Amino acid sequence: NNGDNDDTGIEREFEWLEERIQPVKYEGNILGRKAVEAAASLGYKPAHNDDDSHDWRWESPGTSTTMRIALDQDGRRQDMYRALGADDNRITLLKGMAERLIISTDKKDGDNDNDDEQSKMYASGVVIRMEDGSLESIILQNDEASEVIVSCGAIDSPKLLQLSGIGPKDLLQKLEIPLVHDCPAVGEGLKDHVMNILSFEIPITTLLDPEMFSPNSINASLYDESLDAQLLFTDGGSTAHYLPLSLLEPFSEKAPSLTVYGRAKDAMAYIAACLLLYTLQTMIAYIPSYRVKLESSLGILINVMKPTSVGTVMIRSNDPNDAPLIDTQYLSEEHDLDTLVKATKIAREIVNAEPLSDIVDKEILFGEVDDDERQAIKKRCSPYHHSTGTCSGCLDDQLRLKGIGRLRIADASSLPFHPRVPTNASSMAVGARCASLIAAHLALQQEEGTNGGKEK
Repeated sequence: NNGDNDDTGIEREFEWLEERIQPVKYEGNILGRKAVEAAASLGYKPAHNDDDSHDWRWESPGTSTTMRIALDQDGRRQDMYRALGADDNRITLLKGMAERLIISTDKKDGDNDNDDEQSKMYASGVVIRMEDGSLESIILQNDEASEVIVSCGAIDSPKLLQLSGIGPKDLLQKLEIPLVHDCPAVGEGLKDHVMNILSFEIPITTLLDPEMFSPNSINASLYDESLDAQLLFTDGGSTAHYLPLSLLEPFSEKAPSLTVYGRAKDAMAYIAACLLLYTLQTMIAYIPSYRVKLESSLGILINVMKPTSVGTVMIRSNDPNDAPLIDTQYLSEEHDLDTLVKATKIAREIVNAEPLSDIVDKEILFGEVDDDERQAIKKRCSPYHHSTGTCSGCLDDQLRLKGIGRLRIADASSLPFHPRVPTNASSMAVGARCASLIAAHLALQQEEGTNGGKEK
């Protein structure tokens, strides 16, 4: 529930999404079924029955080989933008990076310097660095119905606010950013599902089974309610496909450099990545043994789903091109480390249990081997990239930023709690809730205008 008086809370938004996306159930393969059977021998029960009931959720206790994914008419994975029926003709897309928000002051007759800050300041636009390096200011229409909605994620939303002069006063003064609104909560409250990853080698002869791999590499899941830990059993079948593509991903997200030297350096790095990409694709396509080696693995992603460790996201300079300082504070709380240690032990017990043990050769160890399991997990733990909460402390129950009018934050940074599930659905629900809140606000304005400005 996001704090309003609606008894259905945000569940209504999930139902709205479910109806439009209509995710398809996908049953795991042999690897997933063997993992579930091995877990069953240790006392873990299925999370749901094999029927069409909606009682099962991702965080339901127990094991499951069922995944729910969005597919298009041709059976291909579909992104949520298209699954929700977005119309490109109704959306203006600007290719660039938001550098700061434009905050204006509403001065009316009789205003003075002692007026309430919230009644005077409002978001009136955004400054965008375009692909060609030029700056463009997008200004809202001068009416109360127009709003700026920030949806840059749990990392870049607080960054944008801080660059705009909205954040901790001491930080902004230190970085010589004009203070617009002192809001210490911006950038605080960072949480993530920290994970430990185990890898095991599968005999190449086992790979001859065509049912060994799944389309999205996830074969089974286990949720241990007593630990609030999740185990995902994955195969290496997709490694040969996503590994080359991941080389170019950083270039698709990087803002354009503002200097000739910077652009030359980026160009050289891009050329090097393309050459490496071509080499990898050639090896995967024409050397079967190389492709098989990439695929011959079982991975277990072990996740802390209710972390207590809390981090921060703070800008390091007033340059929008600089990445922010992300202090994750992973495993800083003993509860999180204890959970990961216990869940890792359970994962190894499942691998060593039949029938999963029949198809696993040995564990693949990365880096130096540490006899102290706690220290080893600390060294190799990684993010699940489910960051949340970094703007929740500065929002009201309408997703509006306290102290600044006509400005809402609608993404994972807005979540006042950390979901026990991957944050994709929760982030979409926040967007749907934001749309509902704006629609209700506009309807109320229209109603008040119809009634001569008098509230009912």
